[in-house]
Amino acid sequence: MPVAIAGNEWEKATGALVGVLSSTAFWTCNIVLFVLSTKIQLRRKVDSWPKVLIFLATVALLVLSSAGAAIRAARLFLEFTMVLREGSKVAASTFKSVDGQLNAFYHFVGNISWLIGDCIVLWRAEALFRDEPPRLRAMLLLPVLAMLIPNRVVYGLSFLATMMMAWKAWRHRRLLRTSLGASHRKTLVERVTLIFLESGAVYICMYIVRTIGWIAVSSPASPFALFVNIVAPGIDQICCLHPAAVIILVNTNRSMVEDGEFSVHIVSQGPETESMLFARRPSHTNEILFARHGGHKRGGSELGLLFSGDDSEDSPSPGMDNVGKMFPRYVQTPNSSPGLGPVIFPRHAAVRVGSETPGSPSYSISGLSSHSRRGSVI
Repeated sequence: MPVAIAGNEWEKATGALVGVLSSTAFWTCNIVLFVLSTKIQLRRKVDSWPKVLIFLATVALLVLSSAGAAIRAARLFLEFTMVLREGSKVAASTFKSVDGQLNAFYHFVGNISWLIGDCIVLWRAEALFRDEPPRLRAMLLLPVLAMLIPNRVVYGLSFLATMMMAWKAWRHRRLLRTSLGASHRKTLVERVTLIFLESGAVYICMYIVRTIGWIAVSSPASPFALFVNIVAPGIDQICCLHPAAVIILVNTNRSMVEDGEFSVHIVSQGPETESMLFARRPSHTNEILFARHGGHKRGGSELGLLFSGDDSEDSPSPGMDNVGKMFPRYVQTPNSSPGLGPVIFPRHAAVRVGSETPGSPSYSISGLSSHSRRGSVI
């Protein structure tokens, strides 16, 4: 006797199959990205607590991703079993009970994944604002407090963190355009912050799509239901692969210029001084310090460059002539700040100290405080 199969049940089963295929495809991408990011992290040595936490987070997200994909596959099996045994009240009751438990566990796994993802976004923003006034970092607590509100207001956490990183990136770029000109190549800091912003924007879009996926569909065969079945399962998987993807992107954009001759790092020195350290590659003692001397409240001087070189023959120094070629908008001045040594100021600077006379290609940065020399690399 042929089995009577309701068309609506087939539509649900087909939608579940589409969801499993989507989830499996993204889970496969997650496996590949995890292997690549793990290789990068182990090569760079997991020798500090932040690195350990990031590594554990990527491992945890892979486990959660695998659990989510497995739960979807199990629910698909139950769905087709229910379709083929249509009409059995015992089967229907058992199916609803087991499916309800799997669905609850699936949402639990998904929420943990998004919680870890939110923590990473928050940590990333806090790292960029580590040396900023505490009131700026305190802004990140506002969406967290909103968790007490029975709604999805907490989504503002990722949005606010991304906007704060965008402001930080804009301020950094404006500083470089003012000093190095509009035609300067993207620095490492610019590239990394751009990756953070792009990934943050994608993360926010995923939140929106995930929220749309919770809307009840009127018909399992409607175009909106098809969209939910394809995209919604992949969103949780994308959340899990997001940190691994950022690790890979950051580590493939390390050079300041295309030939890799120089790299750039931000050295944050608190509210009184902001600087940028250019380190020549391969590494030796030649370095250029890009600094603002004096606090903003005291009306400090224009942005300047401080060149430091090694006197040994084995470590070639670019010399002031080469520095002038690399930074044509800068000219050298004699000692302009107590204990700081000769400084190269922009040609367009409103205030210049001393005359534009050439000097020795080797200068010392010993006048800077130990905190300034050490800094905190972002």
